[in-house]
Amino acid sequence: MNGRRDVPGRAEAPPVPPEKPPEKESEGAMAWLGAPALAVLMMLCCGGPLLVGALAATGAGAWLGTHGYPLAAAALIVVAGVLAWRARARVTR
Repeated sequence: MNGRRDVPGRAEAPPVPPEKPPEKESEGAMAWLGAPALAVLMMLCCGGPLLVGALAATGAGAWLGTHGYPLAAAALIVVAGVLAWRARARVTR
């Protein structure tokens, strides 16, 4: 039929699966950087406002103002004022 002679009692070898292409080096390097990069991004996006609020609440604006950073001090004082106003607005509702 197909040109081969069938031998009784002899099974054909199972088909060989296709070989997986080799992984690129850059994909491996980027794969292990994904999780730490995501963790840093989450800390900055979710924890950043809390950090600014904590700095404003602890008087970091006054420290920055006395050490020659008046613009940063003003920004922290404004943030502290906005946070205090919003906290008061939520409590009085």
